[in-house]
Amino acid sequence: TPVAALPAELTVNAVLLDNVQDPGNVGSILRSAAAAGITQVFCSSGTAFCWSPKVLRAAMGAHFVLDIHENADLAALVKASRIAVLATSGYAEKRLYDADLRQPVAWIFGHEGQGVADDLLSMATQQVVIPHLGQVESLNVAACAAVCFFEQVRQIQA
Repeated sequence: TPVAALPAELTVNAVLLDNVQDPGNVGSILRSAAAAGITQVFCSSGTAFCWSPKVLRAAMGAHFVLDIHENADLAALVKASRIAVLATSGYAEKRLYDADLRQPVAWIFGHEGQGVADDLLSMATQQVVIPHLGQVESLNVAACAAVCFFEQVRQIQA
């Protein structure tokens, strides 16, 4: 069931989805978040509806262990965050693997084509890039989220 009240501030690992429109991507991100022990998910109004059949199917039961908030004001959440807010960007200079992820963080992932909105990018504590060797411009947003979540898991377990 969708959760009604937004927390006053971010204090535990969380995922903020900014206009992620593809239901398969949203469901995959939810599934990876749940597998990585993340419990809070906040979706902007432009993000695919988390309770649609395609998202439910792709998430494979993740909804049962997540607190999912839709139509969330991501900027207000970022402003009130008590933890680091990390945004992924292909233009960031800091590599994901050089960020200290042993403490709770809020991850921001953006639209499949445009990425994280500029206002949210500028509000983030850090912008990180996932380095890659191949001749592609960027990773799929769901793949990007999975890499980030499991780098955090790796650092916590190290």
